[in-house]
Amino acid sequence: MKRALELGRRGTILAHPNPSVGCVIVHQNRIIGEGFTSSFGKDHAEINALNSVKSVDKVFLPDSTLYVTLEPCSHYGKTPPCAIRIAEEQPAAVIIGCKDPNPKVSGKGVNILKKAGIHVQVGVLQDQCLYHHRVFLKGIQTQTPYVTLKWAESADGFIAPLPKQEGEEKIFWLSNSWSQQHAHLLRAKHAAILIGTETLKKDRPTLTTRHVSGPSPKPFVLTRDYRNIQETDNAYNVIEVCDEKRTQHFLNDEPSHFIQATSIKEALDKLYSMGYTSVLVEGGFQVIQSFIEEDLWDEIICFKSPNELKAGIKSPIPPQLERLSKSNKDEIFGLRRSSLHP
Repeated sequence: MKRALELGRRGTILAHPNPSVGCVIVHQNRIIGEGFTSSFGKDHAEINALNSVKSVDKVFLPDSTLYVTLEPCSHYGKTPPCAIRIAEEQPAAVIIGCKDPNPKVSGKGVNILKKAGIHVQVGVLQDQCLYHHRVFLKGIQTQTPYVTLKWAESADGFIAPLPKQEGEEKIFWLSNSWSQQHAHLLRAKHAAILIGTETLKKDRPTLTTRHVSGPSPKPFVLTRDYRNIQETDNAYNVIEVCDEKRTQHFLNDEPSHFIQATSIKEALDKLYSMGYTSVLVEGGFQVIQSFIEEDLWDEIICFKSPNELKAGIKSPIPPQLERLSKSNKDEIFGLRRSSLHP
């Protein structure tokens, strides 16, 4: 199952919006097949693993064990049900990391396998599998995206220097080549990325994935008034959170996605309904603090620089992380929801 999880992590970027499942087929302590979820619309992990079994090893399938990180699907979508294909191949046993809460699957995959006379065991390395599939599982269970808050801060707890300190040398004070690469990997793994209007005006970030190979997330700007978004900012999609609806008006074409909501929670619900299952929040203090105060986050990732700024804009560190920051001056640290990763 550890190997299946390792394989599943390889497909995380391309599998979206499907979960990136890993699958391993073992005969007498020898792996005879393995695979992970292909890009959306193509074969799932179990099919790739079964197809990878060499002709000379197919005779061993009825005496083999198939390990998979998530319950095999049992419904027709863009591909046929994996559970049916496994049942046809008749392995001796199927070991499943965690069940799929999707109503279209939820136990049905297990039942198909059991009816075919296959021994089924569920819950091996369950906690690790639940965490690996956290984005998919949260979406299915809550119909809201998985939210990651990310920022970099100085050793003395500042997220950015004061305006009077601005200058070219401050650009990478809180970054290095490793942290930049890791941050861009986070971008590649998220469907959407969100900043606030202050970050937009001050930095005009491209919000694209550049330091690693992978897709760029859809860029969104969170604002209290869409009129803060200038004509030249139409490359960014707009989320306006305000108490009253305003008539949309842009000098040029309006953004391809313009969302109006009365709360950040409502905006997140709308993002999920549009297919954005995960959101990376890279805004400044005000935006990140809003998500923290409204308890609208699933994971927090912070890069700690060994450098000090002496003064600046304080980091939006919640109390749970304050003690971690004191002992991890030079490292990345994070916090995850215990309900998703016991």
